[in-house]
Amino acid sequence: MTGIIFDMDGVILDSNPYHRDAWLSFLRKRGVIIDEQTFLDKIFGSTGKEALRHFLGQDLTDETLVDYTRAIDAEFRENFLLDQKVGPIKDLRKFLESVKMAGCRIALATSAPNENVRVVFQKLELNSYFDIIVDQSQITKGKPDPEIYNLTVEKLGLPKDQCVVLEDSLVGVTSACRAGLKVIGITSTQPESALKNVGASICIGDYTGFTFEDVVKLLA
Repeated sequence: MTGIIFDMDGVILDSNPYHRDAWLSFLRKRGVIIDEQTFLDKIFGSTGKEALRHFLGQDLTDETLVDYTRAIDAEFRENFLLDQKVGPIKDLRKFLESVKMAGCRIALATSAPNENVRVVFQKLELNSYFDIIVDQSQITKGKPDPEIYNLTVEKLGLPKDQCVVLEDSLVGVTSACRAGLKVIGITSTQPESALKNVGASICIGDYTGFTFEDVVKLLA
């Protein structure tokens, strides 16, 4: 049996614009101005608490961090739900159906909070495809630490050499590689060269024409 592990943001949907707008607005109100590339490098794929300490100081209390991340995530959800045209990355559903029909176990491994996962999966109608969901509430260390992928593989109950990860961020690819997993890079937020430089085996732009057979070739 094969395990397919998805990150969420940038892999299941292009949520970058909603996160970017929420983060840039929040930081701007506190006198911190960053560009989109800094957002992708320092925030996208990491936990909110780590990113906040990076930009606003290591002395932020845990209580303040919780309040700040809740405010940012609430704005993300509002931005996401207001977009009537939002959808999954092209042909994601076809790929999910392909691996589901092949008997694969499918997992989500995301640094996002549970409420974000709930809203995204409900709006995009994805719950029926996933066997395991690991989110921010179940980990203590964010990517690039391998904790989230080690935990996800443990929950899948499969050997690591029978699992493959789909990731779009540099910290996400690094996290999966440190866990000893093969990675398919999704070029929604980073170029192919950057993803391969940190360990992605192959890269795709979206799921057009990508099937379970392609996963088998990677694991062979």
